[in-house]
Amino acid sequence: MRLVGAVWAVLVCASCQQILGLEEGTPLPTAPPECVQADECPVAQSACQARACVDGMCTTELLPAGTNCGKDNVCDAAGACVDACVSSGQGCQPGEPIWAKLFGEQQAQTIHAIAVDKDDNVIVAGRFAGRIDLGGGQLLEAGGGADLFVAKLANDGKHIWSVSFGGAGDVGTALHVSVLGDGSVVVAGVFSGVLELGNTLTAEGNDVFVAKLGASDGSLLWSRQYGAMGNDAVVSLDAAGTQLALLMNYSAAQTIEGTDAPAPVGIGWAVIALDAAAAAVWPAKVIDAADYTSNMKVVPGVETLMGVTSHEDGSVAVTGSFIGDITLEGMKVRNTVVARRDGFVALFDKAGALKWFHGMQASIDGAVAPVTIRRDAAGVRLLVQLGKDTVLAPLVTIAAGRNYMAELAIADGSLQSH
Repeated sequence: MRLVGAVWAVLVCASCQQILGLEEGTPLPTAPPECVQADECPVAQSACQARACVDGMCTTELLPAGTNCGKDNVCDAAGACVDACVSSGQGCQPGEPIWAKLFGEQQAQTIHAIAVDKDDNVIVAGRFAGRIDLGGGQLLEAGGGADLFVAKLANDGKHIWSVSFGGAGDVGTALHVSVLGDGSVVVAGVFSGVLELGNTLTAEGNDVFVAKLGASDGSLLWSRQYGAMGNDAVVSLDAAGTQLALLMNYSAAQTIEGTDAPAPVGIGWAVIALDAAAAAVWPAKVIDAADYTSNMKVVPGVETLMGVTSHEDGSVAVTGSFIGDITLEGMKVRNTVVARRDGFVALFDKAGALKWFHGMQASIDGAVAPVTIRRDAAGVRLLVQLGKDTVLAPLVTIAAGRNYMAELAIADGSLQSH
């Protein structure tokens, strides 16, 4: 009986295939799974489809046209994931905006920093008074003065999260933002008085803060504070992999990440390297610029003539300009011309050892103004603004009024290209 039953079952199945017009051996269609809610259904196979539960059966629905479905891609009306420029019907030229957002109201509200993560999500940070809606449907409201904010937008401009921090009165502002390898956001700025970040920071003068926020919701993971009596300021911030580098200036003697920083003659700078858990990677490096006339001010919009960059291999490069002498790790670069502003560039390895330190010498009445610095696998890339004819010793001599881009060798800082 078992054999006959088995043969009968095969004959019935074969007959079904003939009736349905299927070739022999073709699997029969299966009914959709039953469901009560959509999350019980199989995940949709297309980035432009969403699983759904309709009349107790699993199905899929097309996502609305314009929904982000990948890097620079959106869903079209037919459910295909296409290039955003193609979907617009107009095409995009290099450098042409894909999207734009407007935030703010009548009171003073300013974005001071912007960063992009590995998924092309955009992170912005700044300062606001009154109320501001950054796309989340909720208004961030300053606590009596001006507060700071950080927001994350998807690569199609849609709101992911936004948070604000502050205290009573005008507390401070977020001046720099960067992203670690895991997507968490690092923000740095200055504040006075009491700053509430989820924990409480109290400053005696103007102090520096750096905070790490969660990638998914902007929640505070940790914060650090640097400063003493007087005015301290964050100059530059960069994160890569599991490490971040912070460049600050200070005006009074203090201990910075295990290093005793003496009171500077003019103004002092400190290079700080932290891991993803806020621990110092190595003791802070103090750059003492004797007789320095500061070009750094804690004023939004004032040109920053210094920069720091961190690389995934743990190295940190720093650049800046100075008047007088400048000393780093016992090495001195001397400027013998009164009121001439020269430049410098240096590289530390992952253990904090100084690999090289070069001065950039301007002509007698010239100036060297480093604008930005980046470190990649090829070398250290440096953008410098020049006034008058300038000798970028030991690099090259070029004419006045130029923006100069140089790539320096990682091994010794020698010029590779410009």
